[in-house]
Amino acid sequence: MTAPSLDVSAAALEVDRRRLLAMLTERSYARKKIVLSSGRESDFYIDCKKTVLTAVGHWLVGTLMFAGVRSRFPSAIAIGGLTMGADPLASAVSLLSFLGQSPLQAFLVRKEPKGHGTGQWIELTLGNAAIAAASYKFADQADLLVNARLAADAVGATKMDRPEWSAVDPKTGEIYYTLTNNSSRKLEPTGSQQGLDAANPRSYTDAPTASSAPGNVNGHIVRLKENGSESAATAFTWDIYLFGAEAGADAAKVNLSSLTADNDMSSPDGLWFSPKTGLAFIQTDDGAYTDVTNCMMLIGMPGTVGDGTTPTLSYTKADGSTVTVQTRVGAKPTAATLRRFLVGPNDCEITGITETPDGKTIFVNIQHPGEAISKANLADPAKYLSHWPGNAGYGAGGKTARPRSATIVVTRNDGGLIGVDGTAVLNSY
Repeated sequence: MTAPSLDVSAAALEVDRRRLLAMLTERSYARKKIVLSSGRESDFYIDCKKTVLTAVGHWLVGTLMFAGVRSRFPSAIAIGGLTMGADPLASAVSLLSFLGQSPLQAFLVRKEPKGHGTGQWIELTLGNAAIAAASYKFADQADLLVNARLAADAVGATKMDRPEWSAVDPKTGEIYYTLTNNSSRKLEPTGSQQGLDAANPRSYTDAPTASSAPGNVNGHIVRLKENGSESAATAFTWDIYLFGAEAGADAAKVNLSSLTADNDMSSPDGLWFSPKTGLAFIQTDDGAYTDVTNCMMLIGMPGTVGDGTTPTLSYTKADGSTVTVQTRVGAKPTAATLRRFLVGPNDCEITGITETPDGKTIFVNIQHPGEAISKANLADPAKYLSHWPGNAGYGAGGKTARPRSATIVVTRNDGGLIGVDGTAVLNSY
């Protein structure tokens, strides 16, 4: 298709510039006191939408911005920015670039994921227009993979709260991700901090680690169901399987999964599904709940995406205004579907697990018990924060043993399957 010609000569652009300025002055400029979204005051306001969204304004903005982009960035292939402010500008430039016979693809970047529980996978390749237009110039696909976070930022991917492990439910094919915590998740973010969104909806204080600095203190586990249950799908639905929290925390904004003293936990990290039974094993790497207990491992009987509710969380900002965030919470666990299985020694992390093919023996790693000790105290066993496993009868040292990482082996006295009552199994060997 041949596009009509577009006059971007200096004389024509000057005429267009004067017309646009006149429209902005007449339609968009207002002399009045106004409080900006930043909280600061201004004695004038310019609402560009009143000009840009007219037919003539759309033409003028598109023409002038297209000419400016081609003049300064002749090799550019795309233009875009944060929705919604960038939407009409990117649209106008893309349309006028076609008329100028030098097309620029428009793209939009969302500030947060949509709250209706759907999402899409975005391919991170050099052929993606948003990546090609990023401020960081990727040398090749290998560079892109090494710096995948920068590429994801360029395409507007959702920034999650410190992803750690991922695992696939062998029964449903749904994908689970542990999000350990995020001290930078804020109601009113500044700088590089992140705001609240549907997939990361919590920011709150909690002693001892965050008594005065709100964030996602206890973490959560998100799960995805790919469309059609196909691994090659490019879209999915999601919800949050489990929110970490102390049992006594605010049920409306923190303990959204209604955890009890028998299954409350913080900072999920390791995550694994038993191929034999299909049970989920959740391991923690925590510093927020260790004033009450140590890092632990729980066993869960997972449901499916969409089996819960869509609550709305309400927050009050410093200026008194209200912010609401709708999220998606999986079915609340019960004593029958989520249980604490073991608690580790002081100052450790529970990480790594596997099982024998018959599901009757599991191997669990206990990492760095007593790690928070200063070099100056290494020669004084009385100052060790842990003496495990020596104090449990394994290895030398006894009650004054130097702490060591170890792998434990767990079996049942009756020789049965780990975590299962009776003979219910997913796979038979």
